Amino acid sequence: MNAYLYVLNTLSDWEIAYITAELNSGRFLDKTKNPIALIKIGKTLEPIKTMGGMTITPEESIVMGVPKAADARRYTN
Repeated sequence: MNAYLYVLNTLSDWEIAYITAELNSGRFLDKTKNPIALIKIGKTLEPIKTMGGMTITPEESIVMGVPKAADARRYTN
């Protein structure tokens, strides 16, 4: 399963802290299921700079058709 994080130049670093830490550690997730991949998406594939000065490079652009239909189906079954 994928989780999509939209990144943009006005992003504050703290806004994504809880979700990124949990998806990376997986400490509260069901260990019997595959880990959730965090996919960073942006308006383009150009790197963005957060308010705290961190550079984040999107892996996909919003025009590439994300989220994928297969990810949405996982929530409806």
